[in-house]
Amino acid sequence: MDVNRMIIVGRLGRDLEIKTTKNGKLFAKLSVATNKSRKVGDSYEEETTWHNVVTFQERLVKILDGKLSKGDIVYVEGTLSIGEYTDNDGVKRRSVSVDVGFDGTIGRISGKQGSAPVNSDSSGSSDELIEW
Repeated sequence: MDVNRMIIVGRLGRDLEIKTTKNGKLFAKLSVATNKSRKVGDSYEEETTWHNVVTFQERLVKILDGKLSKGDIVYVEGTLSIGEYTDNDGVKRRSVSVDVGFDGTIGRISGKQGSAPVNSDSSGSSDELIEW
């Protein structure tokens, strides 16, 4: 059995970006920072890793619109995706991202407005994590 699963908890480096494909389909891009400390001599240095996150789940994109912003702490669960593209100079490049598909999750743990839920359904109950 193969498993390709990524879980990231970190801070958004910029507001949620919502874009449209050439075919008119909505998708969202996030940039999430995680930090780790490492000892260097007698002190500790913090090292930041940036993770690109993308979702093409239109329902999720619509739910998240306006609810995630720079500095929010988020939980992301998806699959590692490696793609190839050609840049404007004709050079082939690779990109690495976390793809939040139908079985993925994006949720705000806390943000500028506190730990209010990302999603509330019509019954009045609320969930901080949104799953598909």
